[in-house]
Amino acid sequence: MTINEFNEWLLSQPIMDKLVRVRYKYSSNVNWVYSIEYLMVDLHSEDLYAWLYDWDEGQQDIEVLGCIDVKDIDVPLFNKKTESEE
Repeated sequence: MTINEFNEWLLSQPIMDKLVRVRYKYSSNVNWVYSIEYLMVDLHSEDLYAWLYDWDEGQQDIEVLGCIDVKDIDVPLFNKKTESEE
């Protein structure tokens, strides 16, 4: 989806930090740059969100490929013990 469509979609989502997979390029380039960017809640911002890093440098072509709430990330443990066993 476009970045504008993504911003509209965000309005219907719970307000929380997210990881967002994007691809972007200048119109004159053939190759896309792919990255996963951290979108954090910023209650002082009009849009309620701010990107942790300033990845948008005026590229004309930006697509949002996916998004997940940070709270929904399931990070596997290094060992097989569960947290309840420790």
